[in-house]
Amino acid sequence: MNLFVDIDGTICNSTAHETPGEPFYYESEPIKQNIDVINTLYDTGHYRITYYTARATGDEHITIMQFQKWGVKYHDLIHGKPVYDLFIDDRAITASQFFNRYYVSKGESNDEA
Repeated sequence: MNLFVDIDGTICNSTAHETPGEPFYYESEPIKQNIDVINTLYDTGHYRITYYTARATGDEHITIMQFQKWGVKYHDLIHGKPVYDLFIDDRAITASQFFNRYYVSKGESNDEA
C-alpha cells in the first residue's frame, strides 16, 4: 500500500513566520507521536511511505537533516507539492482524522494531531 504523508502540520509543527534569510521550517518541532505511527507502518513492510511537501526543492537538505534527527523512516521524499486552499480527492483524509482513528483503535489519545 502506498501512503503519502504531508510534513508540516502532520509530523511536525512549523511556525507561521520566516526568520530573515531562513525558511520558517528551520524551527519546526517534531510531533513524535505521529512520527512513531508512520514509522510503525513502515516497519510492517506493507506500506511504501512517501513524504511530500510544499517546501522548496532547493531546501531538501533541511528536510533530510530533520528526518535524520527525528528518526523518520521513509522510502521517498517529494518536494514541490502544489500550494492550494482546498484539496479534493476521493482517497484523502486529514491528518487529524488519520491519527485520531489510529489512536482510538489502540485505546489511546492523541493530543497533538
